[in-house]
Amino acid sequence: TTTTTTTTTTHTHTHTHTQAPATPVQPPPAAEPATAEPGVLEVADRIADLNNTAPGASGVVALALKRGGVAAARLMARPIQAAWRSGVVPPQWRRALGNPVAKPGDPYDPANFRKLTLIDVGAKLYVLVILHRIRPWLEPQLVDEQHGFRTGRGPGDAQFVLQRLAELAAQHGQHVYALFVDYRRAFDCVDQGALWAALRAYGVPGKLVDMLAALYTDNTITVVVDGFPSRPLSVRAGARQGCPASPLLFDVYIDLVMRCFARKCRELNVRGFVVQSNVPGRAPAERELSYQLCADDQALLYPSLPALQAAAGVLQDTAREWGFTINFAKTKGMLMQPPTAPPVDVPAAFQLPGGHSAEVVSTFKYVGSVVQQDCTQRAAVHRRICSANIAFRKLRPLLRAGCGTTTRTKRILYNAYVLPALTYSAAETWALTPSAWAAYHTVHNAFLREMAGTRLGPHCLSNDA
Repeated sequence: TTTTTTTTTTHTHTHTHTQAPATPVQPPPAAEPATAEPGVLEVADRIADLNNTAPGASGVVALALKRGGVAAARLMARPIQAAWRSGVVPPQWRRALGNPVAKPGDPYDPANFRKLTLIDVGAKLYVLVILHRIRPWLEPQLVDEQHGFRTGRGPGDAQFVLQRLAELAAQHGQHVYALFVDYRRAFDCVDQGALWAALRAYGVPGKLVDMLAALYTDNTITVVVDGFPSRPLSVRAGARQGCPASPLLFDVYIDLVMRCFARKCRELNVRGFVVQSNVPGRAPAERELSYQLCADDQALLYPSLPALQAAAGVLQDTAREWGFTINFAKTKGMLMQPPTAPPVDVPAAFQLPGGHSAEVVSTFKYVGSVVQQDCTQRAAVHRRICSANIAFRKLRPLLRAGCGTTTRTKRILYNAYVLPALTYSAAETWALTPSAWAAYHTVHNAFLREMAGTRLGPHCLSNDA
């Protein structure tokens, strides 16, 4: 449930009158205080949590620490405990290596690269210890509409809510005016001073906040291209790339942005959909549904165009106050009108406050799932079938009949690579129609026949059989 917001806190000169949860959630009682110095066993547990990614400037890989057992944990615990006591982190923990990875498109455009950032494994362990302790404070206080970077949640939850809203709209003959918002470099626009104030407002002990802030002080990054390093570049803003805590810290920051957005919408009486729940044996309940978030991937959902336009104006102003910029070139609109809703003319673009506009599209890929204007899953089913065909084509030398691969190995490969590509998000979010199920069965059985070396014919089993 979403925590009621009543307390007002001031973060920086540009972020005033922002609201945090009224009563910070207290984590379950622990055997030791959250600020207690970590021991060797706790460091060993955090080593087990490390991803086997490329090393930072020190060259120490996580796999080596995992193979080192207790001896490696004891070795890594020394600098962590020293930094814990003094509040001062080693200089190498504040350095990072940047490796730009080209995206599809123009290789000569500097903006067309992903930033792959590598930090020291000691800094990762230090942050993981802190993260393991602050997560119980922060997770229960985030808005329910946020599904990104959260324990037990993911893109499938956002897809389910959006699909369920489309089904309810079809059931009641309503339109859904959606705006899929794209922020320009959202992670790099986080105000660090406001972030530390927000953590304190959410009840995180000051010592843990100060230790995180120490890792963000005097940060530098060295960009390596073709083996040639640049001079160290200073980093003074944004969530730290490559840091294990950055996803949760970004959730906290954008959580405050959305709380301010929701408060302003209430003041202006801009309301989204009101969804009612009638569960037998329980009192009827209702809640407002006006947006969904998966990290910074946002969808505004309103029953009318004027309400959507008003909410977009509020979001634009609120985002600007917190340092975010909406990229209207990539922001798309959609008028979802199920067959049961009265037909209306679909505009070429939604006109938004400030002279901006958002192109109206008939399909949109939101956090990995295709959203369709007519509230059906035809485009999504077609996309999943294409993905499964690509996966099967890559493995055809190992899966086709007579290739020498055992039946057991074929089954393992098919279940591990092809079947997930075919059914991704279908079981979690879709209410499949008989025609969609028939398409799935046809493709699935075609794959199985090719693996077994059989063909459809007058004396062969049909798909239904």
